[in-house]
Amino acid sequence: GYVPTRPAHVVTLQDDLDFFQIYVQEATESTTLVVVGPDGGVACDAAEGDHPHVSRDAWPAGVYRVWVGSHRTDGAFPYRLGLSEIRRVR
Repeated sequence: GYVPTRPAHVVTLQDDLDFFQIYVQEATESTTLVVVGPDGGVACDAAEGDHPHVSRDAWPAGVYRVWVGSHRTDGAFPYRLGLSEIRRVR
């Protein structure tokens, strides 16, 4: 997928979390999600026809940069970004 050069969102976790997830919902087209953590680690998901998400155990406190992109180079579309400490059933 393609993402812009600057992050679309910045999420700051004040405390370490045992579980956390960031996901795209209500997107009008297939999307790409990229999350860069405070340690520089990258997690991504490019779900074709589904809602991409990044979830894992042990999220350390810090700043997370989030990019939401498209499977097209010129993709600009509405979406909602979801954040949750609750495991969701897909």
